[in-house]
Amino acid sequence: MKNKLAAPPRWAEAILKSMLRPSDRESISGDLLEEYRAVRYPAYGRLRANAWYVKHVFSVLMHFMWPILLAAALVGLLQVMHNRGYGLVPFPALLIFHGTLYLGAGFRASRRTGLIRAGIIAGAATSLTVFAITVTGMVVGFPLFKILFSKHFDFVRILSVGILMFLAIGIVAGTIGGMIGWWIGPHRPKEVRAS
Repeated sequence: MKNKLAAPPRWAEAILKSMLRPSDRESISGDLLEEYRAVRYPAYGRLRANAWYVKHVFSVLMHFMWPILLAAALVGLLQVMHNRGYGLVPFPALLIFHGTLYLGAGFRASRRTGLIRAGIIAGAATSLTVFAITVTGMVVGFPLFKILFSKHFDFVRILSVGILMFLAIGIVAGTIGGMIGWWIGPHRPKEVRAS
């Protein structure tokens, strides 16, 4: 009876249901919840069972993000390789490129699920993942980067601003992509699309 009350984090369950096709929402989320309660929670305990559940939610998100992440990684690699200093692409053009990537993630997710919130989630998750890849690339590609941010306060402040900037672009672009994907998605009846 105790395991029947065990539940994964609500936010992870909500993200999972938002990222699945309407026909798969109940079956996949139900199967995952059943395994969480019957197998993972009793064997691992709450913390490890929650980590297992979140890992599966992230794998669903990766379905929408991998082509976008690949494109961002390739452009990032070109940026690092070009003169090991100034980037190949100017900063405003890079922001537009990233915004377009997040819009694409939002479009794919919304078109597949029929939910605008899926586009927002995909845009935000993609932007945070690209930010993590970007910071890692800068630390690896530019040894001077480590020295510049040797003071803890400066590093935390700059990192916080970067996360907020990427997240804002991801949410806005994901929302726009989600609205476009929802509008032309296959789930909508043709008479609604025409009006």
